[in-house]
Amino acid sequence: MIYDLIIISLAIIYAILIIWLLIGWMRHPFFKPGCFYINKKISVVIPARNEEDNICECLEALYKQEYPDHNYEVIVVDDHSSDETSGKVIDFIKRNNAGNFKLLTLSPGSSKFFGKKHALNRGINESKFDFIITTDADCTMGRNWLKTVGTYCYLYKPEMLIMPVAITQGKKFFEKIQVLEFLSLAGVTGATAGWKNHMLCNGANLGFNKKSFFKVGGYNDNLKYASGDDVFLLHKIKKKFPKKIHYLKNRDVVVSTQSLKSVSDFFNQRKRWFSKSKAFKDKLTVIIGLIVGVFNIMLVFSIFYLFFTGIKLWLLGWGLKIVIDFFFLLVISFFFQKQKLLLLYFPASLLYPLYVFITFILGIKGKFSWKERYYY
Repeated sequence: MIYDLIIISLAIIYAILIIWLLIGWMRHPFFKPGCFYINKKISVVIPARNEEDNICECLEALYKQEYPDHNYEVIVVDDHSSDETSGKVIDFIKRNNAGNFKLLTLSPGSSKFFGKKHALNRGINESKFDFIITTDADCTMGRNWLKTVGTYCYLYKPEMLIMPVAITQGKKFFEKIQVLEFLSLAGVTGATAGWKNHMLCNGANLGFNKKSFFKVGGYNDNLKYASGDDVFLLHKIKKKFPKKIHYLKNRDVVVSTQSLKSVSDFFNQRKRWFSKSKAFKDKLTVIIGLIVGVFNIMLVFSIFYLFFTGIKLWLLGWGLKIVIDFFFLLVISFFFQKQKLLLLYFPASLLYPLYVFITFILGIKGKFSWKERYYY
């Protein structure tokens, strides 16, 4: 009886949270530039480690931007790659005579300065423009990406600009449900922005003023974490400039990244994300994380509870979650034009609580690998 009451109470709290997020997403306006302003000077920084298979496609997308060459630069920072990443970048620059593209490398053999944050630091420090955009080596973007960003920055002058990221849809079921799960994260990012209380962002598509970056100390106080360059920076800028963080809701600025090919890679990535959560101090992030995490874990335990007791009241909690999540994802999927993926929603929704539970258990252990390095 007590367990049933807990499940139902959590289900109601969860439903209120998702409705709040849904309203937040819907109240945030689309950005529709009447005309474009292309004078904003932008530095794009790309940290890269062992990305020989992806970096050229990323650089090609950046090379084709409908933006004046003299108003943007692309800086690739090689983080001790053991493959031909640097060679690919050098060859691309020479082949296309791309004078506004350049390659930097972290100190060879250095054990002190390695990892994504150090690579970003190097690129930001050596950038020549005041507005920075970070993206990843496995990402691609449309031709109007910089033009839309430059116009928005010209009009609204944000200190930080959060932009949407989507996963490129693969053919396998496992790849497709990753896209679906990522839609929920993208939705939460835009939804909390709609309430002017930003919670998430993604370093694959993130802009900020260089002066603001240095004012808040950049990544200096969280270098021990393998990831989190994006969210840690968001929370610091949020504290310093709470009204100057913007979310750019426009399809032309969506950046696409690749899905993970194996289950082990998927959970390894989630462990990496989980590893930084213990350092979060932002109240909204902690509260939402607890509600979502505890509710999903309780749903997993409720399966065993049903098996031993035969009590079925918990189905109301599970059913409420499935329904409310569907409507949230339905709205988000229209923005990202991924409506067809909702055909996979029901099986994915049954797996999701188990996925959260497994991630939590694996995350407690703490060990994970990333880019051929191990972290604890």
